[in-house]
Amino acid sequence: MVASVYPAHITAYNDVAIVSSQNIRSGLIEELGKNSIEYQDETVEDFILKPLRLVPPENQSSTKISNDSSFIEQVAKALRDKCKEDFSQLQILSEKTERKKEATSDETAMYPPLNNIIAYINKACENKYPLDSDRVHHRCLVCCSNRPPQHYDPTHNPFPIKPDFLLVETAPRSATGDEPKQPLEREESVYWWQCPAYMEVKAVDPPFPLRTDDPNPPRATKTLGQNSDYARAILSSRPFQLYVLGIAVWKASFCFTYFDRSGVKVSKPRDFAVDVDLHIFIRAVIRFTWEMTPEDLGHDPTVSLLPGSTWHDRSQDYPRFAVRTMDEAVLETIGAPLFSSRSLLGRGTSVFPVISRKNGGEPVEAHILKSSWRDDKRTSEGEIYQRIVSILKDNTTSISLPRVPRAIAKLERCRDVQFAHPGPGLPISTPVVRDSRNGIMATGSRGQIEEAVARTVNLGCSNKKLHRGEIMDFGESLHSYRDTKELGEALLCILEVLDQLHDLGILHRDISPGNMYIRRMATYPPPPGTGKSGRNPGPVITPVDTSKHGSSGLSGFLADFEFASIPALPTYNADPDSPTKRVNRHIRYTTNTGPRQDSPTSPKPGPRMTGTPTFMATEVLVAIRDDLPLTRTRYHDLESFIWVVLYVIYQRYVRRDTGAEWTYHPKLLEEKRRLFSASEVAVFISQRRDSFLDTTSTAGGLHYLIAYLGRLEESENTPTRNVRFAVRLLWEILLDLQPVKKDIPVIDMDQSEEWQEVIDEMHEIGIEVDKRGKGFSDGRTDGEGVGRGERERDIAGGIRKALKFLVRSP
Repeated sequence: MVASVYPAHITAYNDVAIVSSQNIRSGLIEELGKNSIEYQDETVEDFILKPLRLVPPENQSSTKISNDSSFIEQVAKALRDKCKEDFSQLQILSEKTERKKEATSDETAMYPPLNNIIAYINKACENKYPLDSDRVHHRCLVCCSNRPPQHYDPTHNPFPIKPDFLLVETAPRSATGDEPKQPLEREESVYWWQCPAYMEVKAVDPPFPLRTDDPNPPRATKTLGQNSDYARAILSSRPFQLYVLGIAVWKASFCFTYFDRSGVKVSKPRDFAVDVDLHIFIRAVIRFTWEMTPEDLGHDPTVSLLPGSTWHDRSQDYPRFAVRTMDEAVLETIGAPLFSSRSLLGRGTSVFPVISRKNGGEPVEAHILKSSWRDDKRTSEGEIYQRIVSILKDNTTSISLPRVPRAIAKLERCRDVQFAHPGPGLPISTPVVRDSRNGIMATGSRGQIEEAVARTVNLGCSNKKLHRGEIMDFGESLHSYRDTKELGEALLCILEVLDQLHDLGILHRDISPGNMYIRRMATYPPPPGTGKSGRNPGPVITPVDTSKHGSSGLSGFLADFEFASIPALPTYNADPDSPTKRVNRHIRYTTNTGPRQDSPTSPKPGPRMTGTPTFMATEVLVAIRDDLPLTRTRYHDLESFIWVVLYVIYQRYVRRDTGAEWTYHPKLLEEKRRLFSASEVAVFISQRRDSFLDTTSTAGGLHYLIAYLGRLEESENTPTRNVRFAVRLLWEILLDLQPVKKDIPVIDMDQSEEWQEVIDEMHEIGIEVDKRGKGFSDGRTDGEGVGRGERERDIAGGIRKALKFLVRSP
């Protein structure tokens, strides 16, 4: 689902496979350097010290403790006395590090004194306010330097990084009966979704450039890149987060950070040795751990926890939420997100399965909720979807076919999200959120909104608005397939509708696993003993029975058309009896209902490309790397489709619990990483080329996947023969789609026993092929008849036959 716009050389870190954290952070530094960074911003401290005013007064956080100046003064004096050695140690360590080049060991030595200081602040608050009624929110700063937090996906952690401290939601003492444990005494693991903020410790380097006399200072520092990595992990693991706050500590100094989808703001530096600054630190710790509401910490005010769900209960798979829509309906999320963007900037897309209830009672239906941050200058996804629907309806002449195929996700109620307080009309956008601690902004007048937008845009930030739409279909990601037959049927449905869109000049331009779903059914049996009217906590999800309902468009569906290109430059039909007459593929179209307006999403050549780099066609990646214009074609969608199929198959077998005897498994994992994991676009291109040049066997870059599937069949009697045939055929098609093939070896099919097996199998099911495995057009004809269109149809036919191998697998 991720589809950020990537200029040349911008890193691609959205793949779930593990990539070096240093490579990721290098990419973050480069990306931040080309976007908005505000240093010494005075408003950052307001996000911590002041409550959010864009919520009803009864929901605003208390500042009873943090604004008690006499109490803060008392704590500061006690800290100078009780933690004198800790402050001295911080100062000694910073002076010592100044004389050395290696600061890592001194950085870890800073943890105990910082922990002691924070623990004393917390103890002082408990002594003054011993009753649980005095404390609404329960959090503590936990040292995570020894182990990375866990992810909600138990089979894989896409964020194997270890922040120095994380702010963790904890249970109230009344619920556990225990005294709160101090950060370094906590042995249990924490989850990323429990952590709304972080604290990063450095012995020397602050998160901003040190040299003020440098005429060309770096826009982003290495330390800021590391902080950004933690912010993106929190934003991804808590998809309803609007922004992330953090504390950066170095030497005996500190500052605060703010990250959102448009950039980063860093407060001015402060010094522990200065009383006024120490007061600020004490107040910040109290606010983070005792006072701040989830909304103060960045949680979307239009989303709340469902009764029974908490931020601290690790026994639940994932918290459940109630999402309030613009028409006052409430959608309830079901489990973890199907997809959540792992990028920092960009759209920040998240996709949740949800159920709606009629008047808060019986479930009405299960569908999918999509949230993303759209650039105010771009056409919204809802508008693009409506244009696509209009084209489909205009070009459907058969009364036996649905005017909009079932395999295209039905998108409804697409709207920009608004704050409910102080009144309707105030959008949840990056400029408004950044101005949300401003008391004037709380009135929400149009003039003040425009002023906030102007301030943000003038600083180089884009005006991004939180946008939500409901996909009125229900399904799960491709990774959830029960067997390869189900996967093959779902992919065939999606390929069929993709082919239909291509024939109408519509390109998707963001084919990725997050945009392709296996359709599921949701039923709501009442709980035992409650009768039909019982309230059910969630649906029972089952596969679609295609044998009863027919398979046309039911097995899978395609979504996320935000970056689709649709035909432009319309002309009238010369023949009024002809419903369509394509003048130029992907560029213009006509209809007997009259001309259409030029589309801002037409595939004009340009250096900025859309899509998920992991699955982009190689030709598109080359254009990004070399900063060259390129007109996207259906070839690029088809190549992305093949990469997705191979990726999903790799994921299934890489995650198997294979045991120590599986010598192929580490090599299989490395092979997958070579194909799908890289920190930069240029590295993707290089790794793909290495795979295409691999002559280990006739399987080329898929050598270990083919061998691993064969080993499974031999040792476990797992039927994988047709899966091997399918991936082998898809690989050959990929070779044929590469922009430069002069160095790619051509396999002599007469010498390949395995290929002969593939061809023999095709003959068995009535497919005539040539020696390279091409030429399987299924008896179909291309709308343009000859030339490039015929070859494109041939490519789609080849993919179709590979998928039929999956369908035939037991």
